[in-house]
Amino acid sequence: MTPRKCVGSWLDAYLEYTSGTLPPRLFHLWCGISALSAALQRSVWAQADQGAIFYPNFYCFLVGEPGTGKSTAIDLAQQVVGMAGINLDSDSTTSAGLRAAFKRAYDRSAKQKGLETAHSSVIVFADELETFLKSEKYDPELFQLLTKAYNNPNPLQHETLKDGLFNVPRAFLSILGGIQPDNLNKRIPPEMVGSGFASRVLFVYHPPRFVELGWKKVKDQGKKELEDGLVADLKRISRLAGEYDVTDGYVKAWDKIATESANQSTCPHGKALLTYWRRRVTHLTKLSMVLAASRRDELMLEEGDLKDAETILREAEVHMPAVVSSITSKEEGSVHRDIVGALRLHGPQSESAICKCYEDVISEWEMVNRVLRDLVLARKVEGFRKDEETWYRIKEG
Repeated sequence: MTPRKCVGSWLDAYLEYTSGTLPPRLFHLWCGISALSAALQRSVWAQADQGAIFYPNFYCFLVGEPGTGKSTAIDLAQQVVGMAGINLDSDSTTSAGLRAAFKRAYDRSAKQKGLETAHSSVIVFADELETFLKSEKYDPELFQLLTKAYNNPNPLQHETLKDGLFNVPRAFLSILGGIQPDNLNKRIPPEMVGSGFASRVLFVYHPPRFVELGWKKVKDQGKKELEDGLVADLKRISRLAGEYDVTDGYVKAWDKIATESANQSTCPHGKALLTYWRRRVTHLTKLSMVLAASRRDELMLEEGDLKDAETILREAEVHMPAVVSSITSKEEGSVHRDIVGALRLHGPQSESAICKCYEDVISEWEMVNRVLRDLVLARKVEGFRKDEETWYRIKEG
């Protein structure tokens, strides 16, 4: 095979390509990882001695306030994947639409590869996950289907009263999406934290930050050349196929992590993430497969791939407990949204007037005061003194 065009790993080249843009590096990193997952699809796998088979798919949700750069980061990755000729599916769907997407993917793959090796790989890039994750009230089948599909079963089977049995061979589903923190508990039912769907999701949060913006576009003569190299190498990566071999160092490191996480009765990130923690080795394995593909054409997993995967995952885990808590704190999240909405609609309000609205909902004002403090810290609202009392208003800008 001819050498790759990008010097070093594909992921490093992608981070160089996206540097200088609005989104934080953390978002670009996971978008690059998702782009590699889109290229690999179900064509590569790794199998442990216990019989577990791993495929490089992710449910990666970029979580951030409006203006954090979620959509920009996703759009850049989507452009590179599209230029590499990799098929993407719609970012707005229902359970019925997702089943149709699996069938389209299989038919397309069967024409290209033949029936024996064809797979049903669906890649979803959704810069607004609110349009993808339908309310469970309106689409109760969606989360069941998403949970089943994450494990890439062969075949993927799902039965509904309306449509009967759905059956598609060699399923693969990878999702990259963006969502605001306030919308998490609108789209993900709290009961799915601690089991099922939520433990399969990597919530990648970045807090609001100061970004200096300028009108004048900075010209980069090497940008087009770098883009061409990224596209060419992603096409090359998409042709990788087969089972990964593993070095002795990888096996030793993997066994240690797997044994520790599987047998822990507590999670260092709190009770809500215990099920995620026990599944953590799965996320690490998938991530190490992607890093290996980013670095070399040889289907080989090395100890360094796993160590770097753990470094990347630890960075994402810093804010994961707070993100998951926002899903389960349904009442507090509702108060959060109501206060912001009232301040936008009616203008500045006193603290006593805000708390009075919740006299019939909660017996004390502690929750409302805590929500107000959180809103100030998040720079969504600001407090000021008026008539010897604290008032609140929407923070401009």
